[in-house]
Amino acid sequence: MAAPSHTYSTPGTYTVTLTVSDASGCSASTSQVITVAGATGINNSTNNGGIQIWSSENRIYVDFTALQKVNAVVKIYDIIGREVSIGEVTSNNIYVKEIDNIEAADYLVSVRNNDGVITKKVFISNIK
Repeated sequence: MAAPSHTYSTPGTYTVTLTVSDASGCSASTSQVITVAGATGINNSTNNGGIQIWSSENRIYVDFTALQKVNAVVKIYDIIGREVSIGEVTSNNIYVKEIDNIEAADYLVSVRNNDGVITKKVFISNIK
């Protein structure tokens, strides 16, 4: 049985297509859009721009209350770079994302607000 693989050298969104064929010449294809994150050694941002990020049990919190203007996208990635969640935030509140049906592990939270991006590694558990 074949086990195809491909490595992407640049972060981005890609459409992946797999085509299979048999000895009779019949073939079928399927496609899926994937997001490749640029996190390969995860380093937390040292300048948080007034944004605080933390986790508790299976929830991720992003605190925007210290900011006056918020136009943010919060992305959560698993340790191998697969996007688990994406959310938009436009008010200076605390964004809360509950992550269900996942294994307990480290996750990467990336927050793009206005012109800046901050990242932080957090631990998520599946205990409520």
